[in-house]
Amino acid sequence: MRYRALTSLAIMLCCVSWVSAKEIYTWKSDTGTHYTDNLAEVPEEYREKGKRDLATDEPTLDNEILVNLRKDEMIWKAKCAMCHHTGEGKIEGKRGLVDFTLIYPDKTKRTVEQMLPELRMVIQGRTSEMPKHDISDEELLSIARFLLR
Repeated sequence: MRYRALTSLAIMLCCVSWVSAKEIYTWKSDTGTHYTDNLAEVPEEYREKGKRDLATDEPTLDNEILVNLRKDEMIWKAKCAMCHHTGEGKIEGKRGLVDFTLIYPDKTKRTVEQMLPELRMVIQGRTSEMPKHDISDEELLSIARFLLR
């Protein structure tokens, strides 16, 4: 219980520190809406138009989305990244979880709802590969969203 409280506190602090960054860039393209705090990742044609100063901005849905994206990443790192990576196969002893995100044979992406039952089964220790883990439904939802990002 104490570990869970400390983990939650660490996640909140990381989210707050990330969102308190001076500038966030957001832009829309043919592939969707994108967010970053790294100017180098923003295509040149969007650099000035997409710049936002969070020190003076009112909270917006965009800020909420950024906080949730970072929270999902932090939960992934705290609960899964020590043994897994998001790609294919084994890398440095870590098992890739890309298979959880795809539907075979056409390799289309699953939805969160399609992933959750299988992820629940795995964390409950009902597979031979992994022991039971204490991961809440909310954390599991964050992990699924992170894997599908």
